[in-house]
Amino acid sequence: MTETNDETTPSQTLSERPQATRPPGILSFTTFDEAWRAAQVAADSAIVPDTYRKKPQDVLIAWQQGAEVGLPPMQSLTAFAVVNGKPAPYGDGFLAILNGSPVFEDIEETFDEETNTATCTMWRKGRRPVSRSFSLAEAEQAGLYPATDREGKPSPKSPWNTYTRRMLQMRARGFAGRDLFPDVLRGMVIYEEAVDTAAVKDVELEVVADEPSSTIERARAKMAERHTGDASDPDPVPGHVDPDTGEILPDEAPRKARTTDVRSTIRMRTEDEAVDEYVKRIEAADTAEALDDLSIYNGKDSRLSKPVKDEIARRITEKRETLNIEEPNE
Repeated sequence: MTETNDETTPSQTLSERPQATRPPGILSFTTFDEAWRAAQVAADSAIVPDTYRKKPQDVLIAWQQGAEVGLPPMQSLTAFAVVNGKPAPYGDGFLAILNGSPVFEDIEETFDEETNTATCTMWRKGRRPVSRSFSLAEAEQAGLYPATDREGKPSPKSPWNTYTRRMLQMRARGFAGRDLFPDVLRGMVIYEEAVDTAAVKDVELEVVADEPSSTIERARAKMAERHTGDASDPDPVPGHVDPDTGEILPDEAPRKARTTDVRSTIRMRTEDEAVDEYVKRIEAADTAEALDDLSIYNGKDSRLSKPVKDEIARRITEKRETLNIEEPNE
């Protein structure tokens, strides 16, 4: 048995179909300041999704994202979810975006009970129709069905277990829409597909669970590894540090005057690399001035999160105690 749930026939032209009209409203912006003030009001409201509460910057970006695909401001807040930092329209919002395009003509969605296959056919003005299908067998092959929890038991909360047919329908809809309307969707993926992809990545990451998961844990591990080295080993960072280049120089090399631009001495791009460089500098520091420089720069370093800054500050304090150097007066 094949079921069809379309409301119009494929033969209808765009002019014969009822056209979507923009709902009336008071949100109309001509300047960025106007939009920002409205976003602040919306973020303080109790009727916006929790994702946007107290986050006017997210409200503003969602409005802009919606405007680019033809959605009014408030509909933009309910049409999108954020998956891995990217906007993903829900199934109904996905279809609303396509319906609002002047090149969209029609859609037909069917489900074959015998093969458990959802099929979506879309028509675009001036183009041949595109049909895409997604079956239960494909969902099983992709590891989507049956959905399980961390213990390998069937998850009663997963929509793949409770609304299997609907999820198959959304997959077929997403494939057809992206293939026929890439210019309208601007690279966006339907939420039901995006969230499944993110979940698969999370499972893959859980397999490699031996390494510390957070930046601060990685920082502590690096510092502890260096701090607990074999006392019989030679000094891992002999000599002193060139204040201008960061190069480790032997003791007999002439020392340069301390530069006032400490920012030029650490040129790392990522937080992990910066942590590693701080560790080397702390170990190599043998004067109060060198530790003062590191302490000042650590406080101003925008690349580092607060937990990592606190850990570095603690290590600097330990080095002061080792060298019998008092903390500077603030």
